[in-house]
Amino acid sequence: MRRLLPALLALPLLTLPALSGTAAAENRAFTDARGDAERPANDIVSYSVNYTPDRVAIVVNFAAANTDELSLIHDVDVNGDGTDDFVVSDTSVYGARDYETKCSDDDIKLNRTGIAAGISFPASCVGSPAALRVQVYASTGSLGSDYAPSYESWSPSVRRGATTDGGTPPTAGTRGVTIGIRQAAGIYTFSGTVSPAEAGVQVTTARLDSVTKRVTGVASTRTDAAGRYTIRTRLPIGFAGYYSLTEAKSGVNAGRSRLYGLVVPR
Repeated sequence: MRRLLPALLALPLLTLPALSGTAAAENRAFTDARGDAERPANDIVSYSVNYTPDRVAIVVNFAAANTDELSLIHDVDVNGDGTDDFVVSDTSVYGARDYETKCSDDDIKLNRTGIAAGISFPASCVGSPAALRVQVYASTGSLGSDYAPSYESWSPSVRRGATTDGGTPPTAGTRGVTIGIRQAAGIYTFSGTVSPAEAGVQVTTARLDSVTKRVTGVASTRTDAAGRYTIRTRLPIGFAGYYSLTEAKSGVNAGRSRLYGLVVPR
C-alpha cells in the first residue's frame, strides 16, 4: 500500500447522505482480526464491499466508536496481481501509478456513524473492472492505525454486480433467495425473487445488529406468481446487516439471501 499523500492522514469526520444499494450487486462481508491496533477506535473488526454495475461501496466497522479525526484510505486492485491500481481517499480517486485524479469529492459519498465508516464512488473511477479487491488503511495519525485484511494481503475478489443478482444458489430441496436494496426519501425498498418460483411464499427481511449480533425481523410479505417480493419500510438508525429469508413451503426448505451491510443515517 502506498503512503504518498501524508496530508490525507488528518481528514475530519464527515456525515453525508447514506450509501444506497441497487437491485443487482455483489456484496461481500469480511472479518478482520481484533486487537491488532493500538486503540479500539482504530481496530478494524469487519468490512464489506458492495459492487453494483454503477458504484462501489465500502463499509468499515471498528471495535469502538471513533471520536478523533479519522483517515481511511482504500487501495483497489483491479487485475488480481496483488498491487494497488487505484487509491481511494475521502476526497478523490487517483491512479496508483500515474497519480492522475480519476474522480473528485463531487463523485464520492461518505457516511460515518459511531463504529461504522462508509464510502461509495462511481465504478467508472476504477475502470469498471469485472472484479476487484481492496485493502483498507485506517489512521488517526500518531494515535494509531490498522490494515484490513493486513499490510501484505487483499480482500477476496468481489465481482461486478452485472454478473450476480446478490442471491445464493439453491441447494437440493432449498429455496434460493435474491435481494436488492434501494432508498428514497428515507424509505428502504427490499426486493428480489425466490426460486423455485411460487406464489404465496412468506419472505421476511431480517436485521443483524453489528454490535449485539441480535437478529430481528423488519417486515414481511408474500411472493407473487413469479416468485417476486417487495418490502418497503423505514429502518433503525445505525449500521447493520440485512438479508431476506423464506418460510419452508410445498416441501422446499427455507432459504436466505446474502447479507447486505447498510448504514442508516440520523
